[in-house]
Order: sequence, then structure tokens, then C-alpha cells
Amino acid sequence: MTNTDIHALRVMHFFIIKATTNGYFTAADIVQFTEPKDLSPSYTSKVCQRLTQAGLLESHRGSKGGFKLKIPNPTIAAILNAVGDTPKKLQQCPLHKNAVVAGHACCGLMEAREPFASYIHTTTFKESS
Repeated sequence: MTNTDIHALRVMHFFIIKATTNGYFTAADIVQFTEPKDLSPSYTSKVCQRLTQAGLLESHRGSKGGFKLKIPNPTIAAILNAVGDTPKKLQQCPLHKNAVVAGHACCGLMEAREPFASYIHTTTFKESS
């Protein structure tokens, strides 16, 4: 998993918690989210934009604008697909480039990946927390 994948999961976790209060993730919330973790607010905004393009968040413009959770309980794969192609990479063996998982593993490396790939495609974010 990439740093962007991990960041997107952290952002969505924050959103899911926030959705139980007022539901919005404003510019002030981005600063609140990023400062204690020493993260860039602009990078977080870019991740939020990618999550919006994927349909997981919705954005609102203006002085009271920000982002809001659109899909209340996405799968882990949906979040990772929004910011990269980690779930797709899990389906192809890095040792045997043409060997795509089709119900069986081509090697021990793919045997180890299959449970994880299955988990992220079937588990919602709330179930994993």
C-alpha cells in the first residue's frame, strides 16, 4: 500500500467519525485533521478531491463549504481504488506479470495476497475499524 492509500483510509476514518456529528469536513477540519499528524492540508485536500471524483465524498463550495461523506460505509477497496490502483495490483502477480488471479494462485506470493484482496473487496470500512 502506498502513503496515499494510507492517507485516504485515515481521511475516510475521520469522515465517518465526523458524519456522526455534523457530517461536514470544512477547511478548518482539514487543518484540525492535519496539524497533529504533521500532514499537508493541501495534500489532504487533493486526496479529498480524488475521493469526491470517485463518488465517496461530495464537495460544497463557499465560505462554509468543504467536504461531506456521500457513501456512509464504503468498502476498503472502494477507498483504495479512488486514490490509486492497489486492489488491481493485488490481482496480478509481480513475479509472473501475465498470471492474473483466476480462482487459483500461480505461486506462494499470490497465495498470501488472495485473502487480503478478498478482505478489502468484501469488508466495509466500519467493519474493519
